[in-house]
Amino acid sequence: MDLNKFIGKNEKELEREYGFTHYLETKDSLILDIEQSHESIVNAFFEFIKDDGIKVIKTENGDVKEFFDMDMEDIKNNLLFLEEDKRRFYNDDCEISYGFLGKNFFAYIFSGIMMFSANQENVNKMARILDKYSLKYFEPYNIENE
Repeated sequence: MDLNKFIGKNEKELEREYGFTHYLETKDSLILDIEQSHESIVNAFFEFIKDDGIKVIKTENGDVKEFFDMDMEDIKNNLLFLEEDKRRFYNDDCEISYGFLGKNFFAYIFSGIMMFSANQENVNKMARILDKYSLKYFEPYNIENE
């Protein structure tokens, strides 16, 4: 699929095109009164994707700005440094975010939080992985009609 057709479009259009019908989000410290382990969130994410390869997506206010490739180890290292407000995926401008697109998911990871969409089967798979890491999340739900 030519990803360039999504540049300038909202991430929701990308989710619809890929058939990502369900969503889950980890709970943040405002809800839990404690910080969840950022490292555990990153590890859970990488357990889900394994080494399938992913595209990095730069977005601004939810609109796709660009796609680029990055080595999986570089992605992981940069994600781990988000907790310290450092490296490639950190941006002072809250409107700029970096997402991750695989053949069967779309996700954002911020310091201590993950937002994840996929089909129902893969969202449930991610929920089981989060359970394994004792990470708290909101119940997955259907996003088809949003």
